[in-house]
Amino acid sequence: MRQKGFTLIELMIVVA
Repeated sequence: MRQKGFTLIELMIVVA
């Protein structure tokens, strides 16, 4: 992952 503390927005980008 890019960073440890990811937000909901970034979570969607990761799972996208």
